[in-house]
Amino acid sequence: MRFSKSIKIANSSLAEVLAVKETFLLFSSSQWYSSHALLIESDDINVVHWVLSPCSAPWRMRHIFVQIDNLKASINNWFITHIFREANMEADRLSKDAVHCEQG
Repeated sequence: MRFSKSIKIANSSLAEVLAVKETFLLFSSSQWYSSHALLIESDDINVVHWVLSPCSAPWRMRHIFVQIDNLKASINNWFITHIFREANMEADRLSKDAVHCEQG
């Protein structure tokens, strides 16, 4: 599943955290949530660490991680892994498309 969503102005870590939250939200309400595993690939190693250990997240994002934790609890089988930005061509394409949409 791929998606792109405008978040207006944010730093890259906040954008990635919001994308992870949206991923959990979309998956938990999908038909696959009880029969398939969710695999999230992130090119932000800090976000991967924060999802796995929410207490280490910046305090300004804690409210988002409370929401993510609630969503994580509803999904039996999920994984998050780090992928190098250079290898994450799909995310790069989606983010560039979003920038072009906002400018056009």
